[in-house]
Amino acid sequence: MKTDRLEEIRQDLGLSKAQMAELMGIEASYYSHILKGEGKGNLRLEHLERLLNDASVNPLWVMTGEGEKYLGKTKVLELRGEPTEKEVEQLYETVLQEYPAELSTHQKYMLKLACAQAFVDYPDLQRLDQLSLVVSVYLRVIIRFPTIDLVNLLGLNEVATTLGK
Repeated sequence: MKTDRLEEIRQDLGLSKAQMAELMGIEASYYSHILKGEGKGNLRLEHLERLLNDASVNPLWVMTGEGEKYLGKTKVLELRGEPTEKEVEQLYETVLQEYPAELSTHQKYMLKLACAQAFVDYPDLQRLDQLSLVVSVYLRVIIRFPTIDLVNLLGLNEVATTLGK
């Protein structure tokens, strides 16, 4: 249960419930509602992002119990503006290593687009493990829903047209 995992993280970090709430960017009472599973308190992506950014907590582990509890420290990327082709390729290879899957040519193309878009959508994430976690969500969508139009979903119509030339 994700609330048990949240409490495990809190105890690992040696925080009180009020401090954990502050780390997540919420009120202590809201944190209590999350733990109780009450309708007034929903664990949101922005709360998990705060845990990821501030404590290297793996959001996938919190939600599903899969993977490592904490993300290891990996190379910090020196991004300046738009990502280079090398940086996109590095992220792509990292995702494939961490989440190996048999992908069609089309799925690989969609995954590379998702890698490029992750740099744009999450400019504050400077670590490969953080970016690869975001892209792994896209990869799961690509695999689970092979007919989904990820280009439209990510708003990449113009980018895809340019790359297709």
